[in-house]
Amino acid sequence: MRLLVTRPQEDSGETVAALAARGHEVMAEPLLVVRPLAQELPDLSLFQAVLITSRNGLRFFAQLTPDRTLPIFAVGPGTAAEARAAGFSLVHDADGDAHALATLVAERLEPFRGPVLHVAGRHVASGLKERLIAKGFDFRRVVLYVAEPVEEFTAVSLKALQQGTLDGVLFFSPRTAATFADLITRAELQQACTGMNAYCLSRAVAQEVANLPWRSVQTATAPNQDALLALL
Repeated sequence: MRLLVTRPQEDSGETVAALAARGHEVMAEPLLVVRPLAQELPDLSLFQAVLITSRNGLRFFAQLTPDRTLPIFAVGPGTAAEARAAGFSLVHDADGDAHALATLVAERLEPFRGPVLHVAGRHVASGLKERLIAKGFDFRRVVLYVAEPVEEFTAVSLKALQQGTLDGVLFFSPRTAATFADLITRAELQQACTGMNAYCLSRAVAQEVANLPWRSVQTATAPNQDALLALL
């Protein structure tokens, strides 16, 4: 199949390589541009653990501290692998979404031992903060980056959409899915979706493109790349 990958540039390489290894023809079309915001972190000695819900968050966090002994609670295997590769020695993998991460933190940590720090981007999914506060945790968040949507498709992707040569589009986040829906609507190319499948990491992602006339909208059984690629 000929597939379009919409992940930010920093994350798309692994996905493109995995798809190519399976014999697919792949086009990378990053729909979010990631840039750093914070220049420093709070005093990390105050926190019992750091919660990370994206690879970008982990990358910027690792750049801002030499400390690799802090317990890291990662949302999924990709972020956990990134943490281990960066040298963090104690990494816990929630293998899911923000709700799964909240459950893991509540199981492994005690509120009385100190606050937890969430490393995040400007736009975050709801659930993590609310669930941990409800369980008595002192929850604090530091915003290290912003992911901004692009203004238009690249010429190469636009041509592929116009000519109907794509078989499917892979969506890993609600924001990339929403950006795709906005761009294709503004380009008046919604009908291009009739010949394509939308492969979505979660129901929240699928909801953002549900109103487009896809051949089918398919949702991964778990919010990780392996489950998403299993749809193909």
